[in-house]
Amino acid sequence: MAPDAYGRSTITSVYLDTPERWLITRSLEKPLYKEKLRLRTYGAAAGDALIAALRHPEAVAKDVEADQPLVFVELKKKFKGVVYKRRIDLPLNQAVYFVQAALSSSASEAVAYLDEAGCFADGAEEEDGLDAQGALSRRHRQIAQEIAVALGRYPHLAPALAIRCERVAWAPVSPAAEDLRITFDDTLSYLDLQVAEDSWHPVIASDESIMEIKCPQSLPLDLVEVLGAEAIYPSSFSKYGTAHQIEQGLLDECGALYWESQTAPRHRVVPGAAAASHKTVHRSNPQGKAPGQTDDGGALLPPNHAYVSTSPSRPSRRAHSSSSRPTGATTFPREGIFRRLTEKVLASHRKEAHV
Repeated sequence: MAPDAYGRSTITSVYLDTPERWLITRSLEKPLYKEKLRLRTYGAAAGDALIAALRHPEAVAKDVEADQPLVFVELKKKFKGVVYKRRIDLPLNQAVYFVQAALSSSASEAVAYLDEAGCFADGAEEEDGLDAQGALSRRHRQIAQEIAVALGRYPHLAPALAIRCERVAWAPVSPAAEDLRITFDDTLSYLDLQVAEDSWHPVIASDESIMEIKCPQSLPLDLVEVLGAEAIYPSSFSKYGTAHQIEQGLLDECGALYWESQTAPRHRVVPGAAAASHKTVHRSNPQGKAPGQTDDGGALLPPNHAYVSTSPSRPSRRAHSSSSRPTGATTFPREGIFRRLTEKVLASHRKEAHV
């Protein structure tokens, strides 16, 4: 394999979400079906232009100007572990107007705007069906309709977080395995678009990269042997989800968990990141015993208790966020991923105690 024709490129993805971040909260619950809506562009300058246009859509000219960067409007769906991506590529101005029309009016008006802008060629009818240009146009119209409907499905949808990374994509030299791609993303950072600040914050450590292997079929045997020899196994990682958890104070900088269990450290601590130094205790356990631990080391607490960190919590960066958490404490919800993690830890301890 070798780097593709684009080499190292800067990718900026702007995720759309509700003010309560319902989409990413739902996604982190790992439901059977979930979806995300985002706008993506390539190149640092194009990413900056996209963020500026979304922050001030009223300043964007309706007519497409020269040298407009290309923006991909995407609907990313996941069902039973399989990811499906639907996207259309538009000039920056048209992409912003398309999204605004879908959010403020309706899906039909958003698609009608693209029709008026001449984004879809009619394609001539031939004896053996539509020509290639017409078939592509029909497919893009259908995708635009799907995206527009999804944009109107959630109330008060708006740009939430921007994710930026440097990517190098590797592709096979041989055409026989052209569907295989391996990408490496580093310098991963995020920007909160719902606050006034323009500070980018790291999602992973500076000496780390995220490797993704994309292959619609079975992996080549030689690649499987290399992965096995290096003990590299599939793992779930959401760039938007991790950035959201960092921004909410549930994860520390660079993705290290902001809380720590003394009895079962099963979380992922990023190498090179500052290790969490505080301890997790139960509300009724001010002595700092590990969750579920008694004086005699016996009975475990039931899994429906909330745990509170005694260390000073890092406040959420969202200036508009309202929280009822007491100062110096971070309460972790009993629902979702933290509940499942607690149940797994307790089940493991019960099994060890039984043995």
